[in-house]
Amino acid sequence: MRTPSTVAAAALSLLLLTGCGSFGEEAPEPSHQVEAAFETWSEGAEAVTYDPANVPEGATVKVTITPVDSGSDIALTVEGLVGDRDYGAHLHTKPCGENPEDAGPHYQNEPAPDPSTPDPDYANPQNEAWLDFHTDAEGRAHSQTSVSWTPRDGEANSVVIHAERTQTVPVLAGTAGEPLACVTIPQ
Repeated sequence: MRTPSTVAAAALSLLLLTGCGSFGEEAPEPSHQVEAAFETWSEGAEAVTYDPANVPEGATVKVTITPVDSGSDIALTVEGLVGDRDYGAHLHTKPCGENPEDAGPHYQNEPAPDPSTPDPDYANPQNEAWLDFHTDAEGRAHSQTSVSWTPRDGEANSVVIHAERTQTVPVLAGTAGEPLACVTIPQ
């Protein structure tokens, strides 16, 4: 007599033998990855803090962009930030610089005709990579988004951490307050 457990065991064996289970599959490799500690601006700095009160020097960040099917998984992990606090975070077009605006606008899969005006048709989590997060009591957080596109070569160069969660209302779509820090994604 077949019991539910023998049926389950047989099904698992079949999956493993045919290679259809996740046990034998390797996770895709990130196409872009950076791990760094935040510091004040200097030439060659990978992670820059513009506001050490909210993103202290020495806090760490990891960003990965991993191609998955026809899209991407984009992940952000931080440690050492202010505990129990909301932050906004987005993929930006340029590398970090001495000033927050050096990172350019948000990366958009379909660029807005007028990037100077927040337009929810373009400034949305399907067309941009939004990585907002809330830190735990020790200042740690992880955020991940999956998008149906892969960033164009050389056009997604940093992740900027902002002072507030990302707004979705039309006149503020995509805004998240002052830039607090930036991490450059190696190309």
